[in-house]
Amino acid sequence: MHSAQPSVAEARRLHGQLYDMLTQSQYWSADRMAAHQRGQLAHLLRHARATVPFYETRLDAVLGADGEIDWDRWHEIPVLTRADLQTRYDAMQSGASPPGHGEIMQSRSSGSTGQPIVTSQNALAALAASSATARAYDWHGIDVARTHVCVFGDDPQVGAYPDGLLHEPWGPPALRTGAPGRQYDLNLAASPDQALEFIQRRRPSYLSGLVTRLSVLAHEVLRRGLDIRVEAILPFGEAVSPARRKLFDDAFGARTIPFYASQETYRIAHACPMADHYHVNAELMLVEVVGDDGRPAAAGQPGRVVITPFYNTAQPLIRYQIGDIATASGNDCRCGRTLPVLGDILGRIAHMFRLPDGRPILPNISDDDVLELGAEIWQLAQVAPDRLEFRYVPGERAGDEDRFAQRLKAQLHPDFEIAFRRLASSDFQERRKFIPYLCELA
Repeated sequence: MHSAQPSVAEARRLHGQLYDMLTQSQYWSADRMAAHQRGQLAHLLRHARATVPFYETRLDAVLGADGEIDWDRWHEIPVLTRADLQTRYDAMQSGASPPGHGEIMQSRSSGSTGQPIVTSQNALAALAASSATARAYDWHGIDVARTHVCVFGDDPQVGAYPDGLLHEPWGPPALRTGAPGRQYDLNLAASPDQALEFIQRRRPSYLSGLVTRLSVLAHEVLRRGLDIRVEAILPFGEAVSPARRKLFDDAFGARTIPFYASQETYRIAHACPMADHYHVNAELMLVEVVGDDGRPAAAGQPGRVVITPFYNTAQPLIRYQIGDIATASGNDCRCGRTLPVLGDILGRIAHMFRLPDGRPILPNISDDDVLELGAEIWQLAQVAPDRLEFRYVPGERAGDEDRFAQRLKAQLHPDFEIAFRRLASSDFQERRKFIPYLCELA
């Protein structure tokens, strides 16, 4: 059942109200934020039990028959998995959306960890995410009256070279206060040469796209000595290492402003403007970093990311494990904002390697070692229980593969056999969503 879709004017008003709230709530005390989150969660839990078959008994540990909530038992709610979303889609749909939550749309994930996931999301959730994006753009001084080029999209008929697809205006509605800016989308079928010609012709202030795709373009700019200047790189799809930030600065003279998101949950966190970590959009969702026991991981320790979005009532995702490993770092930040802090986004659970003795490990190669090898773009894959393959695009200065292999063994396990495969940048061009660490074991 769809609730009434708000008019354009009403949607802009709601967006403005959410944006105004977020500019204030980023400084709330921890107690006030916790009270806000519990209020939103209470509405979501009661709605899910009443209207979603999947949650009819799933919330019993926390939600009593009288509607009262035992918050001390929150972690007894079973974690929701990608397999649940794939196999229980129909049972997870709400039979009655609350008034004003808007049109229900479907979103499809990229399927980088296997089978893609389809979820239902209502317009209010998208509106809230757009408001959080507006706040982050404020943090970093992003001006939506300027030109933006986005290199992304799998459909070869949409955003095709040489014209691309024009959006005018672009950006969150709350920030559209002056002349409309232009966004040009260029799909992933464009070659690096075509993409660079497109960027030179459109002369954007902002350039966004998958991290590895933008890295390929950056290396081409440096190799060919092109003069392409942009104000900021807005990368997504992968974690951004310090080496990648330096690459974007060297190639484009640009600062890097990443964000953390998923198709299922929208914008999770945005980069702090003053520190090298992320601030969680805690007004819109509960983000937990948990250990194997489902309890909160200690500050600075890695754990699984579990998310409960507040505003998606079309298909509630309560304690959804999105498949990432990250570190939580508390709430303290020198920027003055009190929003929870996420440290490093370490990788995907599904891409963890298995040591020859069967233990799981999350690989993490140092940027210095990769630079010494001279690898521009790279991927480390586990292709057998005792064998790894390092696939890379070599730069102009070739490094010592034997030395690099010994360092890999020292970091991961001495019994691993290391093979190398040199590739052209076009081989990585074909990857729609690049995965730096890939476990190919069955």
